[in-house]
Amino acid sequence: MEWAEVLGNYYGTPRTDMEALRSERVDLILDIDTQGAKKVLEKINHAVLIYLLPPSLKELEERLMKRGLDTPEMIKFRLANAQKDVEEAHWYHYVVVNEKIEEAIEKLKAIIIAERCRRNKIPILERKMKPWEEYHG
Repeated sequence: MEWAEVLGNYYGTPRTDMEALRSERVDLILDIDTQGAKKVLEKINHAVLIYLLPPSLKELEERLMKRGLDTPEMIKFRLANAQKDVEEAHWYHYVVVNEKIEEAIEKLKAIIIAERCRRNKIPILERKMKPWEEYHG
């Protein structure tokens, strides 16, 4: 579906039968960067984009250092890329600031629930309904 080079590595999302997933009402959640998100949105116009944002670049740096997975050079590289990505957040449908993981999870759940409730996603509205007057005549 999409692929991109990110931080010197190649990442991608395999093609999926989107119509089958849609008919089964499956929520497909992708963990992708801004390059991948743009490519997905080009192919799936009903995609909902959620940007998870760190509270600050300083906090992101501290989190990366605590993880202990990257060299100092790689952390600098990641921070430079993060700054560029943050500048792309304005075209996402939602932005969630991840200050506390529990709160960020609750916000993500709320977004998913709200998106499931959109008129065009409610199966009963896809069927023919009796006129409102028959129920409340």
